[in-house]
Amino acid sequence: MGNLTLKVFTLGKFLVRKGEQIISEHKSQSSKIWELFQYFLSKSNEINFPEQIIKDLDFDIELMDAKNVLENRIYRLRKVLATGEEYKADQYIYYKNGGYGLRWSNFHWVDFKIFQEDCEKGERLIKTGKKMDAIECLLPALNLYRGDYLNNQLNPHWAIAPRVQYRQLYLESLNLACKLLAEYEEYQEVEELCQRAVQIEPFEERSHYILIETLLKRGHRRKARQHYYYVQALFAEQGVDPFPELEKILSESEKSHTGHERGIFNLDQIKEKIDLSNSINGIKIFPARLCRDFADYLYKQSQRNNEKLYLASVALEFCHSDFTEEEEESHINFLHKVFQHSLRSCDILFEWTGQQYLILLTSIQERKVIDILERIKNKYYEAGNQTGTIINTSYRVL
Repeated sequence: MGNLTLKVFTLGKFLVRKGEQIISEHKSQSSKIWELFQYFLSKSNEINFPEQIIKDLDFDIELMDAKNVLENRIYRLRKVLATGEEYKADQYIYYKNGGYGLRWSNFHWVDFKIFQEDCEKGERLIKTGKKMDAIECLLPALNLYRGDYLNNQLNPHWAIAPRVQYRQLYLESLNLACKLLAEYEEYQEVEELCQRAVQIEPFEERSHYILIETLLKRGHRRKARQHYYYVQALFAEQGVDPFPELEKILSESEKSHTGHERGIFNLDQIKEKIDLSNSINGIKIFPARLCRDFADYLYKQSQRNNEKLYLASVALEFCHSDFTEEEEESHINFLHKVFQHSLRSCDILFEWTGQQYLILLTSIQERKVIDILERIKNKYYEAGNQTGTIINTSYRVL
């Protein structure tokens, strides 16, 4: 009959596999028996008495009838778990002292069991100083966690406690693994772990923090800044400000990169540093955080002069997922050159994200705004080596 090992997946999508066959497909006539199985999984260390099962699963019928329905569901569940082998009533679900439970010795692979055991083993290895062994234990465990325990539309109250438990264990083990890997300067591995973590738990602060910190350590300042902007947008939807720790890390990196100094300077020194004579014909790219201040000032100025202030967007889209960071940087740098040759010296350019740029245009007619955006697109495509990228433009009056 081949391999008939039962494999149970609960961390993320619920799935039960028997050998090569998926036996947990949710059809209307079988959904109740899999709800019962999930209940047993969630009460893994307990004997479950019929009265409590009936109450927790809300049978909503007379107790005597409910017990008959429960016995029928348990029989059907036992049968489907025994798919492909001789049926034995107590092989997977036993009856003892008036209650039911799972016979765990016959469930050879259950993801949350392996996940929990490996995470706890990794923590014990750290305490004994076996750091490399701990890493080898933690990484496969973290890979097993693909989302909330029994993450489905039901969200029953009896699944909440294990869901919280495994989520917390995942986050704690993630922090341990990242810390160990950083000690060995395995920053790429840390980045990959955190990229996955922020997809699974997007509103968990620590994962974003470690990811941005790691990107900066790897010298990927653009990616770090781009992810920080993503965090700003993500948490703005929740009505909260981005984490101050992340902003501090990024600003410190920018200061070290640009060589900011402390102290007091006289106006002649400041004039020399500003050096406007060399920037009249150049276009400077400002960071996104300054956009609102510039827009506020220019909007008030345009109101006084009875003029319109235009906001334009130029977005660079990468159509190929296999672009290397160096290839992406090359396209972005080329777009920067296009800006230098397409914008007016009075236009103000902001890097909104790593791929989107905003332009504030003053003292200009709408037709001219359209011409400038068309010129940017034409100059970008004229190079002929921009395959796999698209320039999207738009504008509106502020």
